[in-house]
Formats: sequence, C-alpha cells, structure tokens
Amino acid sequence: MKIDFTTLKNSIQIISVDSKNLKVLSQLVKISRIVACSYLNNIRPSLHYLYQQQGITTTDLSYDCIAEIFSRDENDSFYRIEKFCKSLNDSLEKVSEIDIFLAWKSFLIKVVDAQLARLYSQSDPTGTKILRNIRDVVRESDYFIMEKTMSGNMLVPKNVNPLYHLPSIPIEKFESEYFTTTFDRKSSFNEQIAIVYNILTGQSEYRRTILLLDISKIFKHRFFSDSIPNNSNNESSYNVRSLTNLEIEEFESRVLSTLKEKIFLQYFAKGKFNKAQAEGVYFAVRDIVNDWCLNGECEET
Repeated sequence: MKIDFTTLKNSIQIISVDSKNLKVLSQLVKISRIVACSYLNNIRPSLHYLYQQQGITTTDLSYDCIAEIFSRDENDSFYRIEKFCKSLNDSLEKVSEIDIFLAWKSFLIKVVDAQLARLYSQSDPTGTKILRNIRDVVRESDYFIMEKTMSGNMLVPKNVNPLYHLPSIPIEKFESEYFTTTFDRKSSFNEQIAIVYNILTGQSEYRRTILLLDISKIFKHRFFSDSIPNNSNNESSYNVRSLTNLEIEEFESRVLSTLKEKIFLQYFAKGKFNKAQAEGVYFAVRDIVNDWCLNGECEET
C-alpha cells in the first residue's frame, strides 16, 4: 500500500478533533501499521528475535505500538495524538504534507523503539545492564560521543574523522581484533571502551563508528558468556514436514493478524474495550486458533 501524504495529514487533522470518526481512524491505523512494519523489517531486522521468540509477529508488535498511540483519556480523546499536534513547530494546517509524514514517522519510531527496549530488557537483563553501563561511561569518557541514527545509537569517536564516506566495519572483523586483545577480565568498562576506540581509530579502511547494541553484545560474550542462552536445540527442533504444515502456519498467521486488526478497530478504538480487555480477548482466541492448528498438524502426521 502506497502512503498518501494528503490522506495522512487530513486523517490526523480530523482525528485530533473528532475521535469518533471510525472511517478516518481506520485509515490512520493502516498507514501507521505500514510505517511501523516497514521500520521493523527494514531498519530493525536484527531485533526480530526479541519478539519472535515470544510468538509475536511484526504485525502484532506494530499493533501493540499503535495501541499506545491511540490510547484514550478520560475525555475519550486521543491525547497522544493531540500532544503530537502541539509538538509541531507550526499549526497542523500550515505544516507541509511531507513534513507531517516525517514527523509522524519519527513519532511512531520512538514508540516502536521504546517497545523494543522493553522487550530487550525482559528477555536479556544482563545485556540491558551492559547497555546502561556503556552509555554511562561514554557520557563521561573522552573517547566517544553517542549519535542517534535510524539503525540505533552509534558510538562516534571524538576529535577524529569518523570516515562516514566508507562502509561500516564488518562486525566479524571488529570481533576478531577485539577478542585477540589481551587484558585483565576485571578491567573497567572505561578501559574496554578505550580498546574499542583504539581498534576503530587505528584503521582507515572502514567507518570509525559502531552500534552501541553491537558493542554490548560483544562485551556480554566476553565477560558473561555463561549467561548467553543456547538456542541450538530450539533451532534444530523446528522442522517443516510438509506443504500442509506450511499452509497451516500461513493460515494461522493471517487469521491472527486479521483478528488483531478487527479487535483493535471494532472494540479498542471505539472505546468498547480497554487495552487489557482487548488483549484478553485476543489471547483467548489465539489459544483456540493455536490448538486448532496443532490438532490439524497432528492429524496430518
């Protein structure tokens, strides 16, 4: 579906003053879902495991994020959308359609990233602690500044040409150099950051920047390797035995996606259900669909 910037702007204008307009609400939800899914699939594919290991699809996560944006207050208004409109540099009518799209996209991305951060914190408390420690050290260090990019927070060396015109350093190459560096395992995070800085600035073949998330994974692997879960059994246990099973999985995915959209538009958005009630209905029906699919699979085998 191609995004119509005019439709997006008009939808936001109408919904900000008339939260009961279900036709416009449906349009805005669909546009928002496309933007959120595109961001997750094209910019954050490395984080798919965070929600897929919990049985959540990209569409599911997109609707979870959209549900936050379309939460109603005691006056039955979409207070987050009203807040978004007030955050613009000018009145909604005077802002260009492309700028509205970019602002709305940025708004959605912040919500999606916050949701990913919560999932990461739940699934990997050790990694979350390392991320927090690295951020704290970088803020006080003389080595890096933190730069926000579409791919995530980036460590950029201070007082050195980052060589943005070059390709990013392959993570395998960086790991190879990092893991061959000898040092005391009890060394501080500041000393580790210094090693990262020296590796990046000591070469001129690649860009001298690296994602914060990549560094946190590398640090965790070196210092907390015992805490890294072994997913090899899970990977090997998954086996698609026949085309019938593939068809069942595709059917299940489509049913659950449609179900979530219907519950959101027909009940949550209309104020008939709050978020907890909408989730309860979805999870109950999802279990029924899962049981049906499993029984169908068993009958085939």
